[in-house]
Amino acid sequence: MPESMAKTIGNITSKEYAVLRAYSLGMGEDEICKLIPFSRSQLMTLKETLFKKLGVHNVYSLIQTAKGIGVLDPLNFIDESIKTKTLEFIEKHMTALKSENKITPTMRWRWYRIFLSYVAYLEKSDPKKNPTEAG
Repeated sequence: MPESMAKTIGNITSKEYAVLRAYSLGMGEDEICKLIPFSRSQLMTLKETLFKKLGVHNVYSLIQTAKGIGVLDPLNFIDESIKTKTLEFIEKHMTALKSENKITPTMRWRWYRIFLSYVAYLEKSDPKKNPTEAG
């Protein structure tokens, strides 16, 4: 990461970060003002400061840049239903893996089959989406 980006991350205040997170969660300015409690002018000032710090001119670019430089963790924005299904799947298969102490060829194939089962599970739970395709 370039030094200027690292410096930017360290220079974002807690109020600016709260605004950034709120925008990244899809909140509008009225919602943000109610949640954080800011006046509209305070919010606009914080937004403009964030734009300058990250070198952007709109909220979309602000969020994408923040994710790209590590200010916002993209893993925090995975759909909650996917997180829930992942945890359910892991819980179901943990007992099968508890007895494994080292990685063996057999274990690799077992993991492979578990992964394939996971993909099938996701496809079955939402047949309109294909989790193996990027996007």
